[in-house]
Amino acid sequence: MEVDEDVDSMYTRFSKIINDSKILGKSFSNGDLVRKILRSLPPKFNPKVSVISESHDLKTLQIENLIGNLKTHEVELRIQQQEYNVEPRKKALALKSKKVVESEFDEDEEEDEESLKRKAQADGEDDEERPPPECYHCRKIGHIKSKCPKYLKELKEKRRKKKDKKKVLKAETWDDVSSEESSSLSSETEEEANMCLMGKGVTTTNCTCCKD
Repeated sequence: MEVDEDVDSMYTRFSKIINDSKILGKSFSNGDLVRKILRSLPPKFNPKVSVISESHDLKTLQIENLIGNLKTHEVELRIQQQEYNVEPRKKALALKSKKVVESEFDEDEEEDEESLKRKAQADGEDDEERPPPECYHCRKIGHIKSKCPKYLKELKEKRRKKKDKKKVLKAETWDDVSSEESSSLSSETEEEANMCLMGKGVTTTNCTCCKD
């Protein structure tokens, strides 16, 4: 039996050889025919050959039953081979799908980067085309109020005047306090002098406030 030959083709060819041998006057027993078929099978049938040899009497095993068992085993081998071939294809398809997804992801990233670049360029162009700012304080072009020299100068002057005003108020408050203290002291001195002059039984020399 050839490696790529199926059981039906093998048995057809085997039967022709046996028939030709019979025409030539050579005959074979059933056991000889069974053993010849089993020996002609390729290595992939070795497990099945072992099972048949151990579980059947080769002398009495019918050729039709043997061929039926071999065909069943052939179908099982074909199914196993298909499953074996499908698995690598699944892996290949999965790998291909993964590569496609990664490629699409990379393309999306590149598109996003390009979009960001275009947006940045567009924003830059908008900045160039945008008119310069106008100061709402001095109505001049080229700066805003918070950076206006005139506004900053006026603000500085305003703060200085406010600071000077605080100093003046503080000085006036101090003068008022001093005047009140002087007035109070004069009143006390005058009152003491009057008490000395009006005191009974007290001489002028004993008055401390009138010694001068």
